[in-house]
Amino acid sequence: MQDLKAREEEMPFEDFVTAVFVEILPDRSAFRMANRGHPTPLLVHDGRVTALEPKEPSLPLGLGDLAGPVVPVDRYDLPPGATLVLFTDGIIEARDRTGAFFDPVPPLTCPLPPNPGAVLDAMLAALFRHTDELGDDAAALAITRLPDEETPAAVRSEPAPRIW
Repeated sequence: MQDLKAREEEMPFEDFVTAVFVEILPDRSAFRMANRGHPTPLLVHDGRVTALEPKEPSLPLGLGDLAGPVVPVDRYDLPPGATLVLFTDGIIEARDRTGAFFDPVPPLTCPLPPNPGAVLDAMLAALFRHTDELGDDAAALAITRLPDEETPAAVRSEPAPRIW
């Protein structure tokens, strides 16, 4: 018990957290995203994967005072049939027996149905083929705009941009 307490005192306390905030526009044609040091979300569409790197990096929550009060917000199109995939670092930090990190892009670059469950199934099946066990907690979320979804006429105008 004494050794555990001594190790806890030696370990630095982390008082920050990464996060990504997504706001899907009312007409569902696009979304805004603020990434606070979180793993880069992916946009899967027509067998292609696009990494949604922020135009301007932003520090994790808890470290924001070092960068100023304005958090950059990027806007991305969300075409019909596209899936937005978000995940925690436990997924991209999963290692195989040789120590190689998991890359979620290759399993998502094949034709996949426009269905969030199918996209997550493809990514997670590849993840568990890659590693025998996860060394960290892992979470994933997928959001798909239906391929035949029309933009409602009542919400076609874009709302004013927000700064967080």
